[in-house]
Amino acid sequence: MKKLFFKTVLICCIFINLVGCVSTADTNNIPITTKSTAARALYNEGMDLFDNGQFSGAIEKFDQASAEDSNLGMAYAMSADAWYYENNIAKRDELIKKAAKATNLSEAETLVIQFYKAIYAHESDKLKEIVDKLTVLLPDNATVQRLTGYYLRKSGQYDKSIELLKQAVAQHPTYEGFNKLGRSYYNAKKYDDALLNFNKAVKMAPDTPYALNGLGYTFKEMNKFDKAINAFDKALKQSPNDRWALSGQGDVYLLTDKPEQARGNYQKMLESAENNSQLTWAHQQMAAYYVYQNQLDRVSDEWKQATDIFETDEDVQTRWEMYRRRGHVCVQLGKLDDAKQVYNKWIDLVEKSEKSEDYKNGQMSAYYRYMVDIAIKQNDLQQAKNLEQKFLKLDLENITEKNSYIKAALAAAEGRYDDAIAGFKKNPSESDNVYLTLARVYRDKGDTEKAKEYYQKVLNFGHDPLFWRLLNKKQAQEELAEL
Repeated sequence: MKKLFFKTVLICCIFINLVGCVSTADTNNIPITTKSTAARALYNEGMDLFDNGQFSGAIEKFDQASAEDSNLGMAYAMSADAWYYENNIAKRDELIKKAAKATNLSEAETLVIQFYKAIYAHESDKLKEIVDKLTVLLPDNATVQRLTGYYLRKSGQYDKSIELLKQAVAQHPTYEGFNKLGRSYYNAKKYDDALLNFNKAVKMAPDTPYALNGLGYTFKEMNKFDKAINAFDKALKQSPNDRWALSGQGDVYLLTDKPEQARGNYQKMLESAENNSQLTWAHQQMAAYYVYQNQLDRVSDEWKQATDIFETDEDVQTRWEMYRRRGHVCVQLGKLDDAKQVYNKWIDLVEKSEKSEDYKNGQMSAYYRYMVDIAIKQNDLQQAKNLEQKFLKLDLENITEKNSYIKAALAAAEGRYDDAIAGFKKNPSESDNVYLTLARVYRDKGDTEKAKEYYQKVLNFGHDPLFWRLLNKKQAQEELAEL
């Protein structure tokens, strides 16, 4: 019996020495695998700094930890996430690649690194499977709760995100936790709660711009423009080229009729852009300036530049997303043939991708809806009906229910206005696009009062993202003036 015991101990010691030691006591952070005491201590110091919003200090500790143990994948991953907060996307991408190459990772570490990789590569369809596995492995872990809360917010499940993030910050109050909770409240349009949590994050790290930007965007949606400007000023004092602050403050300048100051912010975004995504964002913001100035040809030019940037980019998903958005712009500007060409580029990339068939079918369903709209605008009802039949052949769950938008659009085109109104009101989410569509149906029906009511809803809708809001409000104002 003693021999068996000592053999077991010896085998365990050899195993630990080979693969490292995994600590499982911490329910706040992800347990890490390392046999280096120094690496573990440095990593833990980095996590303390990260949790308190001290991202530059955290990077230094994570880098020291990975120098002690080059296979400490979580050190690379957390350093990558900290570099994101420091607005250095190139370093973020470099480090997450190093994290993925680390060996001797536990299953939980591997999943967390996969989660960050999926976020950075815009592969949101992979997130649910990852967080489900993490939740089984570490059910009461605050970091897993934060990651799952992030996924739920990105997938539009704001109430579930809020509940999970509230649990996370109650168990382990962190800058990132309060910031993410504030974002979820913001997306749920619960602005007072958003302010409360952004302020908690700011109190933890007054010199870190992210939560300050959260305050600025929230104040903007509440029409408290002076407070928004003040919050963005504080963020820019800490990080003069912070794209979120420059963009949000520029939006406020447009909303308060200071277009040249807005243009100055957007121009600075263009000049300080470090990668294609930031450059594209700057062009989209400049397009908002030209909508305000009613220079619609320049709007089209800015969006073409924004899309052309990604013509040869390896990030195929971003390319097709830009084509899809540019197609929307062309429709809004009445350039319908251009819209069809751009939408076709979008869906061609999707079909050639390695995405799942379910994902591709979901994208195809959106494509057919957009093409039906174009066919109707071009008075080609037969083509619209042919596209509806292609839509119905897609292998999607509840395809008939999902056809409510196309049925409503066709009903409106055929003068069956009550059917159209009922169909458009089935839309699961309120948006200024839906309000504008309903205003037009009521207008065509001859119900002027109802049309005015919905045009006013468009005008009273929020400000974010500003380009699309300005474009819809411009059309609503013009059409309302004609009633």
